[in-house]
Amino acid sequence: SVAYAIGYGRLRRAGRSSFRRAAAFWAGTVALAAALLSPLDAVAQALFSAHMAQHLLLMVVAAPLLVVGRPVATWLAALPAAPRRTAARARMAVAFAPRALRRPLVAFGVITLATWSWHAPTLYEAALAHEPIHALEHATFVLASTLAWSVALHSGRRDLSHALGRALFLAASALQGALLGALLLLASTPLYPAHRGGPALWGLTALEDQQLAGALMWIPPSAVYLVAIAVVLFGAFRAMDRRSGHADVNVRTD
Repeated sequence: SVAYAIGYGRLRRAGRSSFRRAAAFWAGTVALAAALLSPLDAVAQALFSAHMAQHLLLMVVAAPLLVVGRPVATWLAALPAAPRRTAARARMAVAFAPRALRRPLVAFGVITLATWSWHAPTLYEAALAHEPIHALEHATFVLASTLAWSVALHSGRRDLSHALGRALFLAASALQGALLGALLLLASTPLYPAHRGGPALWGLTALEDQQLAGALMWIPPSAVYLVAIAVVLFGAFRAMDRRSGHADVNVRTD
């Protein structure tokens, strides 16, 4: 966004910018555009598997990249001084709400509820039939996934117990998504009437389309979560090595 570019420029001049975070933000923005503004959005009306790919771009590609990008601080930096101070005070005043939502059990409940409820046939069909509900569905996926990834990728503490907790959170998130994928893959009949006709245009039956959607829900996200778990644990072990190295230096110095 323009605001992010302005904020990044100001932070860079002040020596407080991070190219890695900026790159992650822009990559997340590209993923959002690929999900919502590319031909994939039109194909998703006909193919359940394309619709699932769209959801995965939002939830396991765009969301973690946006979390790594930390856009809020950069957006605030784009504001003039007086509005920036006002916004920072307002952010501090309501900080209790994000802290409550970022409790692991709460965040896990939010992402699970969002994932399963919007894939219930009744709500899913309503989203396809009504554009405002469809927009609400996508907004829910982005917000819930961003919340979950902010818990999983929180880097405030680097001790092993905290890293193991985040790894467990990621594993649980992967499992609930994989269970939904398995349900779709193993179902013996199509579950979504809206997609019974569209797959034939692509040489698929409705059941094959649904099975492909289930495989997409199951396998690629599991790989993403495994990589995230490895990154979290690697970061914790590296931090432990650094602390032990500093302790050895201090002992030798003494």
